[in-house]
Amino acid sequence: MSTNNTSIQYVNHASLLINDGDSLLLTDPWYDSKAFGKWLPVPPPFIHPVYLTSLAKDNEANFNILISNADDDHCDDEFLKLFPKNINLIIPKLESKWFYERLKLLGFNNIIEIGKRNEVSNISFRPHTNGTISIETHDALIFHCNKNNLFQEESALSINNHIKDYKSRAMHLKLNPKILLATQINTSQNDYPNTYSDYGDDDKEFLAKKTNNLFLSLVNMEIQNVLIYGGCDNYHSNYKKIGAYKDLNFYKSITKEHILNKLNLIDVTPGDTYNFNEIISLFGEYKYTKATLKEQSLKLYTKND
Repeated sequence: MSTNNTSIQYVNHASLLINDGDSLLLTDPWYDSKAFGKWLPVPPPFIHPVYLTSLAKDNEANFNILISNADDDHCDDEFLKLFPKNINLIIPKLESKWFYERLKLLGFNNIIEIGKRNEVSNISFRPHTNGTISIETHDALIFHCNKNNLFQEESALSINNHIKDYKSRAMHLKLNPKILLATQINTSQNDYPNTYSDYGDDDKEFLAKKTNNLFLSLVNMEIQNVLIYGGCDNYHSNYKKIGAYKDLNFYKSITKEHILNKLNLIDVTPGDTYNFNEIISLFGEYKYTKATLKEQSLKLYTKND
């Protein structure tokens, strides 16, 4: 068993680079392709694609990519083409084979569909309802659930059972159970593209209710560590502007204090690493601010358009 602690580096949007000391797992890579024809990531991955693809080449047997769904902002074909074709590509098992065949056409040889529970490179994967996928390393349990804004009874029960099982095994191995949930919160009552461009003050009451219900469900499931991603990713190329950007301070401002006090909301920007003890910035004191992140991304995409 590895003695190294699992760490999570935030790449961008729903993309995380998880390092358990033995294996590397990249989730939902998206570089600078226009998702749905016009939606761009803000910013593109702070970690350069050359670095990520070099990691994959140097660690082929233990480099994995998890793609939670086939949406353009999670499955970037042009980005994926850059990776070695013998790495492990992990996707949920679906009734339709379209997703599998799409990746096969890109040339990948090791596409693994997870049904109930699969172990790849010493990392265990288990799908839950509503697109949630649990990632279990030797010392951490991470729920990757970008499609969830509220956990329905079936999903909550499935996650609860996994947490109880994990805690029981951690206690037997005399490990301190480390649990984290990574999720995205939509910012309006409507779906894409209104979610990211038409947010108004009249939506605040709706969003506050949604956020408090989501956070309360996490408290009830005894999940304390929460990483909210995707707040930066709302640039529309046809609008030439930044839309409804929401950072962690916004969600804290609309969350009831008694709920907020029971959660550890992890405030990361692309490039930061969280090791379940602290957040480590890629460039230390030279870490960019959210204001410059938005400003420079706007300049980049306006120039490219």
